[in-house]
Amino acid sequence: MYARITTLRINPEKLDEIKALAEEIKPEVMAIPGMKYWFDTANEDGSCAVIAVYESQEAAEAAKSTASEIFARFAEYMESEPQPQGYHVFIHGINS
Repeated sequence: MYARITTLRINPEKLDEIKALAEEIKPEVMAIPGMKYWFDTANEDGSCAVIAVYESQEAAEAAKSTASEIFARFAEYMESEPQPQGYHVFIHGINS
């Protein structure tokens, strides 16, 4: 597995609108080939991290242009450019 964690700043006053848009595009995000997990996170100060976990680094690389297009749809809410970083997942756990 491979994770891409993208940090950015958003306008915290628009968080409800951002959440609504994220919910609207959720099926599109989850349809990205190789996508396993997706998390949108934000703090009250506008700091934000988007965590996407893919089945492989190749799938993550192939999804870059789609991810850029999706981030562009949030441009009006962003206070900084997205800063993506990729990581190999070497261990994970899940509670059910």
